[in-house]
Amino acid sequence: NQEIRKKTYKRIAFFYHIGSSENSGHFVAYTNHGSYGWYKHDDSHVNAIAPLNAVDSREIIILYELQD
Repeated sequence: NQEIRKKTYKRIAFFYHIGSSENSGHFVAYTNHGSYGWYKHDDSHVNAIAPLNAVDSREIIILYELQD
Protein backbone atom coordinates (compact mmCIF):
# COMPACT_ATOMS: atom_id res chain seq x y z
CA ASN A 1 0.00 0.00 0.00
CA GLN A 2 1.15 3.47 -0.80
CA GLU A 3 0.78 5.92 2.03
CA ILE A 4 -1.10 9.05 1.00
CA ARG A 5 0.73 12.12 2.28
CA LYS A 6 -0.51 15.65 2.27
CA LYS A 7 1.88 17.85 0.33
CA THR A 8 2.90 21.19 1.78
CA TYR A 9 4.11 24.09 -0.32
CA LYS A 10 5.85 27.31 0.65
CA ARG A 11 5.49 30.49 -1.40
CA ILE A 12 9.02 31.53 -2.36
CA ALA A 13 8.40 34.35 -4.85
CA PHE A 14 5.81 36.31 -6.73
CA PHE A 15 5.85 38.87 -9.48
CA TYR A 16 3.55 41.54 -10.86
CA HIS A 17 3.59 43.99 -13.74
CA ILE A 18 3.36 47.77 -13.44
CA GLY A 19 2.39 49.56 -16.64
CA SER A 20 -0.47 50.45 -18.90
CA SER A 21 0.06 47.54 -21.32
CA GLU A 22 2.21 44.50 -22.01
CA ASN A 23 4.42 46.76 -24.15
CA SER A 24 5.26 49.24 -21.42
CA GLY A 25 6.16 49.15 -17.75
CA HIS A 26 8.17 46.65 -15.78
CA PHE A 27 7.94 43.73 -13.37
CA VAL A 28 8.39 43.88 -9.62
CA ALA A 29 9.41 40.73 -7.75
CA TYR A 30 9.21 39.66 -4.11
CA THR A 31 11.44 36.77 -3.06
CA ASN A 32 11.68 34.77 0.16
CA HIS A 33 15.23 33.97 1.28
CA GLY A 34 14.39 31.79 4.27
CA SER A 35 15.98 33.06 7.48
CA TYR A 36 17.10 36.22 5.63
CA GLY A 37 13.45 37.17 5.02
CA TRP A 38 11.59 38.72 2.10
CA TYR A 39 13.06 41.10 -0.45
CA LYS A 40 11.44 43.43 -2.97
CA HIS A 41 13.20 43.73 -6.35
CA ASP A 42 12.16 46.82 -8.32
CA ASP A 43 14.48 47.71 -11.20
CA SER A 44 17.93 48.26 -9.69
CA HIS A 45 16.57 48.57 -6.13
CA VAL A 46 16.49 45.60 -3.76
CA ASN A 47 15.13 46.14 -0.26
CA ALA A 48 14.48 43.87 2.71
CA ILE A 49 10.82 44.07 3.71
CA ALA A 50 8.61 42.86 6.55
CA PRO A 51 6.79 39.58 5.78
CA LEU A 52 3.39 41.28 5.98
CA ASN A 53 4.48 43.62 3.19
CA ALA A 54 5.20 40.62 0.95
CA VAL A 55 1.62 40.55 -0.29
CA ASP A 56 0.22 42.30 -3.31
CA SER A 57 -3.21 41.97 -4.92
CA ARG A 58 -1.63 42.34 -8.38
CA GLU A 59 0.25 39.01 -8.17
CA ILE A 60 0.36 37.41 -11.59
CA ILE A 61 3.10 34.79 -11.22
CA ILE A 62 3.55 32.90 -7.97
CA LEU A 63 6.31 30.36 -7.33
CA TYR A 64 5.97 27.64 -4.70
CA GLU A 65 8.49 25.13 -3.35
CA LEU A 66 7.45 21.64 -2.27
CA GLN A 67 8.36 21.06 1.39
CA ASP A 68 9.62 17.70 2.66
